[in-house]
This record gives sequence, structure tokens and C-alpha cells, in this order.
Amino acid sequence: MSGATSGPAGAAVPDSTPDAAPSATPATAYHRLATLRSAWSRPAKPLLSLGAALLAYVVLSSVVLVTAVLLLAVVPGVNIARGVTSGDPTSPLDVGLALAMGAMWLPAGIVGVRVGGWRPLGTAWSVAARLRPGRSLLLAGAGGGLAVVVLAALAGMLAGAPDAAGAGASIPQLLLVVLLVLVLAPVQAIGLELSLRGTVMQALGTWLRSPALPVLAGTAVMLIGRDLTPAVLLPALALGLSAGVLAWKTGGLELPIALTTTLTLLAHLVGAFGAGSGAGAGVGAVGAGPPPPGPRGPRARRTSPRRARARSRRRRRPAAHRPTDPCRAHRERPLPRRARRGPGPRSLAAVRDRERQARAAPRRAAPHRARARGGGRGPA
Repeated sequence: MSGATSGPAGAAVPDSTPDAAPSATPATAYHRLATLRSAWSRPAKPLLSLGAALLAYVVLSSVVLVTAVLLLAVVPGVNIARGVTSGDPTSPLDVGLALAMGAMWLPAGIVGVRVGGWRPLGTAWSVAARLRPGRSLLLAGAGGGLAVVVLAALAGMLAGAPDAAGAGASIPQLLLVVLLVLVLAPVQAIGLELSLRGTVMQALGTWLRSPALPVLAGTAVMLIGRDLTPAVLLPALALGLSAGVLAWKTGGLELPIALTTTLTLLAHLVGAFGAGSGAGAGVGAVGAGPPPPGPRGPRARRTSPRRARARSRRRRRPAAHRPTDPCRAHRERPLPRRARRGPGPRSLAAVRDRERQARAAPRRAAPHRARARGGGRGPA
């Protein structure tokens, strides 16, 4: 009885335990999901996927930028010659345009996966072919982003190097910035992770089994179009490497999306409300990491010190020395060297005055012409 009882029980344990283990561990890594089918992993598919995503982003970002410039040209009192954006964290125009152009990575990533790779979009989200709902992943990503922002704010306060640019913004202006950040920042974070991790990592993962080079490639793409300064490169490198490793280890984009969204939201909000303080400067340095690669709108035109001094001298010039009549200034310009003959007049005005006097003087007839008019007879 005991042996018969233990026999079925012992047979039930080996049947349930091995079946649960393979289902919990995915057979294919995240960066290798494009190799599940032979049609997805053809040699030309990675290139087509990357090319389609890049072309879609260039077209969409150009449409957004041109639309913004045309709208600003219609608005009265806006000087288009100074540029569209200047990097002010309290300006709704700067924040909205930067986030809108970054949000274009979401449709670009969808085009790269669906059109270029010609595979289901779920394979770009996770190994489960969908976005996996889980509070643990979201809380871990949000907690990591919050910790980074708090440390950056404390470092900025201890450094004590506030930036006075953008300080003193109005309440409606800050509320509009908050609204734009809450709407566009999650879209930008999702598009950034889908394009760099879901497209770049899986495209290179079609050829490579190791995740090292795909992670480095996605991080390198984040550095395109950025300033080559340590304050910009270090946060971007840290975020890119962290998001790539997290996507590979967790088998999906849920944790990288939560991390990037938290960093983007808090960086813009603290930068707007803390403009002119050390905390705002520290968080602004961390906020240089989440923005996507590529153009972020034309900046204000930079003027060299020499050109600025010349411009200020022209503005301080007295009104008496400014040529008010362009025609008069043209008439009084000196003659070229070839037109100067002898010690005569040296300006066009003097030459024309002399010609006018010569035409107005009474003409004296020559003697032979007078004899010709008199019939050829000489004086009596």
C-alpha cells in the first residue's frame, strides 16, 4: 500500500516540475526574437528595418519642424531669424517642439518593425509578443529613475552653480509646460525604446548571438546629434547601456520604458520649476540623456564677439552720420581711378554739375560756321 501510494505520487512530481521550468525560461533571448522564423531573419531584413525606421523618422520630424516654423511665421511678434528653440526649460515652445520631435520615434519604430522587418509588432515589445503587465517592472523602473533624479538634484544643490536663464517664468507658462510634458514624455520614451532597442538591437541580433554589440550599437545611436561634452555624453551613455542591459535581462521593453519615462518626466518638471537654482542645473544635466538622437530644432543664431561689437557700434552711430537718402549717397560717391582725369572734380555730383553749367551757358558760334550761315560772303 505504501509503495503503491508512493509510486503515483513520485510519478506526479517529475511530470509537473520539468514542465514548469521550460515555460518560465524563454528559449530565445530578446535580441534574437527576429530569428524565430526564417522569413524574418533573411540577410536583407535588418538593413530594411533600420532603413525604414530612419527614413520614417526623418520625414516625420521634418514635417513637425516645418509645421512649427510656418505656425510661428503666422504668429505676430515672433522673430523667426533668431531660431525656433533656444533650450529654455520654462518655454512651452522649446519643450513642446523637442518632445514632439522625439515622439516621432514611435511611428518610426513601428514602420521599421512592420514594414522593414515584416514581422509582428509584438516581437519588438517582449519575448511574450506583447507588453507584459506587471507592477514589479513598472515600480522598479520608476524607482530607479526617481533615485537618479534625486541624486542629481542634490549634487546640483551642493555644487552651487545656478543658471539664471529661464528664471521667473509665469504660472500659466509653467502649467502649459507641465501639460506638454505629461502628454508627450511617455510617447517619446516608448518610441525611443521601441526604435533603439526593439529595432536596432533585434536587427543586429539577427546576425550576432552575443548581446554586447547590439547593446553598444543602440547606445551609440543615442549619441547622434548631441554636444560632445561630458555633461551630455555621460548621462546618455549611462541611460543607453542601462536600458539595453535591462531589455536583454528582462526579455522586454517594460522596464526600460518605465525608467526612460520617469527620467524624462522628472527632468523636465524639475528643470522647469527649479530654473535658476542648483537643483535645476543638476537635473538638467541628467535630462540630457533621455532625449532621442537626431535634430531637435534649430537653435538660436550664434554671433561672434567681433560681429556683435560691430553691430553695437552701428547702433550707437549718431543720426547725422547715417545716410538717409540712398540716391544722394550714390551721387556723392567718389569716381573710380579710371574716370579721374587731371585735377578735375572727383565725384559724380561735381561732374554732373559741370555738365549742367556747360549746357546752360550761351553757345558761341565758331567763325567758319558763321560764314556758312551768311552765304559764304566775308565781312565787307
